[in-house]
Amino acid sequence: MPTNPKNKKDNQPNAWLYFTAIGFQMAIVIGGAVWLGIWLDENFTENSRVFTIVLSLVGIFIALAQVIIGLKNFNE
Repeated sequence: MPTNPKNKKDNQPNAWLYFTAIGFQMAIVIGGAVWLGIWLDENFTENSRVFTIVLSLVGIFIALAQVIIGLKNFNE
């Protein structure tokens, strides 16, 4: 007897799991960028937070790019 092929919907990940993972990924990227900026400011500058500001913005842009790419892949 032939087996029923799985529907495309069966192969897709659970939406809650997928979006929760995206949230954790954003938090890790942004938190890591801020942590690195703070560390660089403490070790290489005096009374300046330029690394923290720049790296936090870079981390936000990277996280948003990952979300956009992830949403495109989720819809396919």
